[in-house]
Amino acid sequence: MKCSEFEREIDLFNRGTVLSIEAQKHASLCPRCSLLLQHEKLLLSAIDQERQVTVSPFLSTRVMAHLERTESGFGFKYIRYKFLQVAVILFAILGGFIGSGLMDRNSRLEDFDIILTDYFNIDHDGYGIEDSWLYYDIYEK
Repeated sequence: MKCSEFEREIDLFNRGTVLSIEAQKHASLCPRCSLLLQHEKLLLSAIDQERQVTVSPFLSTRVMAHLERTESGFGFKYIRYKFLQVAVILFAILGGFIGSGLMDRNSRLEDFDIILTDYFNIDHDGYGIEDSWLYYDIYEK
């Protein structure tokens, strides 16, 4: 048996088949293939030991308890978060309306002050707002 054939046989051995008698004889004669067979057996035994490791039952209990706590608190936190978002948006809209109303009122007062200032602080005698309104050609017709 050649070493390449033995390597194919090792691949089958990894999948659960038993080595043939020829492969066992070759492993006893060839030091390279003997080392390969030993490594494969060590690897398979390590894999078997890993599969046999059991998880502590307390770990699964703790994980399940944590999941239940997060599920039960999720609904309330989510609702509280959404309520807070809506409240902030409504507060911003309400603040915008109130602010625009105050600005309109201030601008109306400023316009009124301008008219009064123009009316009472006239430099030319006989000329005022009434003169332009009363003696305008459109109003006389």
